[in-house]
Amino acid sequence: MLKLNLPCALSLSRLVLLPILFWLVLAGHTWFFFAAYLVLGSTDFFDALLARRFNQVTPYGKIYDSVSDLFFYIASAWFLWHLFPEVVTANIVFLWGFFILLGLSFAISGYLFKKPVMMHTRLLRLPDSAGIFFFRLNLVGKNNAL
Repeated sequence: MLKLNLPCALSLSRLVLLPILFWLVLAGHTWFFFAAYLVLGSTDFFDALLARRFNQVTPYGKIYDSVSDLFFYIASAWFLWHLFPEVVTANIVFLWGFFILLGLSFAISGYLFKKPVMMHTRLLRLPDSAGIFFFRLNLVGKNNAL
């Protein structure tokens, strides 16, 4: 049975609405995709903020957030590859770095806690942030990036 509060609903919205992002990309609605991606991506920030501020941190919420994050990260890599294959190729090291750290996160948590968990650490967020930074850097000067 789903235990939902607002932060949990925000986390699950990333997972449930992800197919719409795929449809927008495949249908060629790039601007709508970017707007929807920013909205869905921001739920990762707001679910944690609201859960902590209103004391609604729950074990279910942590699971929903981790699962949604995992699918959103993997989908983000596909979106980048589909929309900007030349940028992905130029930054393949950062993409591999991110997925290696993501895999290590599961391996280490599996060893330490006897179950794989997405560990929300600064180390895991570093390649994510670096990848976004270098992706944007590569788009500077491209006339037809969108």
